[in-house]
Amino acid sequence: MHPFAYPVISALLWSVATQFFAKAGRAMPIRRLNLIKSWVSFALFAIVCLLSSGFASSLEAVGWLCISGIVGFALGDLLIFASFSRMGPARTMIIGSFQPAIIALFSFVFFSRTLNPKQYLGIALMILCIVILSSEKKRRSDVTWKTLLLALAGMSLDALGVVFTKQAFSLDPSIDAFTANFYRIGIAIPVMTVINYKTGFWRRLKDTPRPALLGALVGTLLGTFLALYFYLAGIAKADAPTIAALTLCAPLIASAYEHFKERLFPSGYFLLAVATMLTGVFILIKN
Repeated sequence: MHPFAYPVISALLWSVATQFFAKAGRAMPIRRLNLIKSWVSFALFAIVCLLSSGFASSLEAVGWLCISGIVGFALGDLLIFASFSRMGPARTMIIGSFQPAIIALFSFVFFSRTLNPKQYLGIALMILCIVILSSEKKRRSDVTWKTLLLALAGMSLDALGVVFTKQAFSLDPSIDAFTANFYRIGIAIPVMTVINYKTGFWRRLKDTPRPALLGALVGTLLGTFLALYFYLAGIAKADAPTIAALTLCAPLIASAYEHFKERLFPSGYFLLAVATMLTGVFILIKN
């Protein structure tokens, strides 16, 4: 499979998963939701590693994966899920469109990794696509500076986690996405358990409404297990900022489905967003 196919599949899975997570997040505390998805996904990744993938042999690579898990998975996801419940997944994903640029910045700051000018142009066009798409329907916004900074902080920590994971892949090419996620989530669980220590997680888990619990499980399977696998599989095979930029096609595909479902003629905003995205994808693929 072409490396650029991985982020597209990941984006489609994640866009569906966020709907389940958002609904579950309104019926239970965010910390509880985050811990549920962590335990379930860790069990799934552990089973896969035991049956096929195996475990990493480089201690240095494992160290970077553990740091990535604490920064990106434990702390970053906590803030991202909090923003889901406060401002909705759609607005959070729009803010997340700037993540490729953040990843490129962190890659340069920490490991002196750079992209060529054409790749930067492609990433900029992908971000512009989401900005244009978000302008198509102007709704009254209830986003405050607090919720905006919450989403940006979560996305930045998640981006830093991606950069550290890419470093682990570079140090030990034998590591695959299943193994990387096993270590990242495995180290994140104790951190999240400490955060949830006084919440009585296990005692209150039985009080969680079944529809919310089912939504959390479905979201975990689609988002934390499958989407995260495809995303890191792409990161392992190509530049992290480029892979992150290609995941931005999901909101556009969702908008196209909305036009088709409601039998709406594509607006000028939508057509311009499509042209911008296709140009950005073409530049990234060619470079």
